[in-house]
Amino acid sequence: QRSIELPLARATVAVKQGWRGHEEEVQAIEGHATAGVVWDGGVVLADLLCQPHQVLLSHSPLLARRIGAYSQWSWAEKTVVELGCGIAPLPSLSAGLLGARRILSTDGNPAVLLKTRANVSTWTRQNPHATMPTVAELQWGADVHVLEQLRALGVPAPVDVILAADCIYVLDNPGAWGKLLSTVAALSSAHTLTFVTYTERGHDRMWRRFLDERVGKRFHVIPVAAHLLHPTAHPGAAGRLEQLTPRVQVYCWTLRASQGRMLGSEDVGGRSDPRLSHAQS
Repeated sequence: QRSIELPLARATVAVKQGWRGHEEEVQAIEGHATAGVVWDGGVVLADLLCQPHQVLLSHSPLLARRIGAYSQWSWAEKTVVELGCGIAPLPSLSAGLLGARRILSTDGNPAVLLKTRANVSTWTRQNPHATMPTVAELQWGADVHVLEQLRALGVPAPVDVILAADCIYVLDNPGAWGKLLSTVAALSSAHTLTFVTYTERGHDRMWRRFLDERVGKRFHVIPVAAHLLHPTAHPGAAGRLEQLTPRVQVYCWTLRASQGRMLGSEDVGGRSDPRLSHAQS
């Protein structure tokens, strides 16, 4: 079990890590072993969401200086999707504390999600006034495939906030970064805020090239300043899982105007527009 302090939310979250159960279940999860740990990126992203929403909106080139955006934006109207949540969807739980209207915590491995549901259920009993995330399987890929899955879950796209904590450690899964990008694009409109964490574990050059050559063509990519992040983001912090890795980085991706229609005055509060033409793979 890992206990996480979220000082900005004045909350403590206790999450069960690892797995125990029937042999078949254990083997199914071990095939996706990184999902069984509460990674530092999840802590950092959960904490970042607790910043005033003005801080979050300031990372969107389309909203940062738009009149009325700050006053109209409210968590109570927002649909949130977390990608690759693993057994502990901390960012989703944080969004629940903030009062998000609807939260979908997703992972591609159904065996992992058995443990996710148990952690969410425990947390919900301890926080009955928070929004309870819906836990569901979501396979990354082409926009049509992703949107079909979302429709089956009763969630319209585009969504308002997308969260991806430590989903980049996928060197053993060829094509996963491209599928993640396609999935984010499928769920996005120009108002959507996507927050992605990254920790350098030996593939920094590949990551930089991915940002420059692929993500940057479709999204504005804005790094979040280090001083805004939870202490766990920084090496040497007490309770940090990975003491020897560099600091956790967070990026905000927002869809470029050329990938969809420009925001009008009706969009400054971040309301979803089902008419948006989704970015293509």
